[in-house]
Amino acid sequence: MEKKTKIFLIAFVVAIVVLVGAHAIYNRVQIANAPTVQELAEAYPWTVPDDWFKTDTITLKGRIEGYDAEEFGFTSMKCSYDDVFENDRSTVLVMGIAADGTFCKKFLASYPMQQVFYTTDSNVSFHAIPFFARPGETIDVTVRKGSLGQYECIYNNGSSKDVERWLRTSEELAKQFSPLWHFEGTFDDANKVADLVWKMVMSKLQKIIRSEGYTPMEVQLALADVQARFGQDYIGCIVKQADALVNYKKCDSLGCAEILDSAEWKKYNDCKTYAPLRRIDFDNPLLFASQHFFFLQ
Repeated sequence: MEKKTKIFLIAFVVAIVVLVGAHAIYNRVQIANAPTVQELAEAYPWTVPDDWFKTDTITLKGRIEGYDAEEFGFTSMKCSYDDVFENDRSTVLVMGIAADGTFCKKFLASYPMQQVFYTTDSNVSFHAIPFFARPGETIDVTVRKGSLGQYECIYNNGSSKDVERWLRTSEELAKQFSPLWHFEGTFDDANKVADLVWKMVMSKLQKIIRSEGYTPMEVQLALADVQARFGQDYIGCIVKQADALVNYKKCDSLGCAEILDSAEWKKYNDCKTYAPLRRIDFDNPLLFASQHFFFLQ
C-alpha cells in the first residue's frame, strides 16, 4: 500500500509539473500572438460622437446600502480630478456621505471621463466608486453587498451603465504593468521590458474583452485607457532610471549634481530612447477619457 501511495504521489507531482509547464507555454504563445491596437479597433468599430467635447456639469449621486459611519470608518470620499483644458494640476473633489448613505457631487467637465471617488479610511471591503460620465449627465449609483459579501457598484443609468463591464474589470490590467514599476537598469533594458509589458497587456485585454463581452464602445475606451496607462508607467520608469544616474551633493555650500554614467544620461536626452511611446495614438480623442492621460501632457 505504501509503495502504491508513493507511486500515486509521484504521478500527481509529475502531472502538476506538466500542467504548470503547459500553462507557461500557453501564456508565452498568447503573449507572442498578442493583438495590436489596430486589430482590436478594427474588430470593434465605434464612432466617437460629434458632441464628445463640450463643457457642462457632471453629477454623481446614489446611495451606499447599509451605511453606518462608525462601522464604515469614513464620512466622505475624494477624487483627484484633472481637466486638461481648465487646470495645470489636479483638483481634489470631496464628496460627503450623509448619515443615510446617500451622496451627491457636481463638477464641471470639458469632456467625458473615467474617474473614481475613493477613501483610504474604510473599515469594510469597500473603498471606491469608479464611474464614467459625459458632460451634462447625472449618474446614479447604488453600492451594495454582492452574493460573496463584497461591495459592488450598480450603475442605474447613463454612460456608466453603458460601460459597466469596462468599469468593473479595467483594474484587472493594472498588475500587467508592474514590471515597469519595479524595473532597475539601463534604458535599453527598460525598453525591452516595456515591449514585453505591452504585449502582456494587449493579450490580457483581448481575454477580458471576450470573457466579459465588451461592447465596441467599451473596447475603444479600454484601448485608449491602456495606451494612456502604458505611457504614464513607461515615463515613470524612465524618470526613475534617470534619477538613479544623478548624485546630488554639496559643492562649496551650494548644491550640485554629478552624472554617474554620461553614456546613459545621453540616452535619457535622446528622443530615440522613447521608441515605446510609438504605441500611443496621440491623435485619439478618447485618450482624454482616461484618468491616466493627465500625465502624458
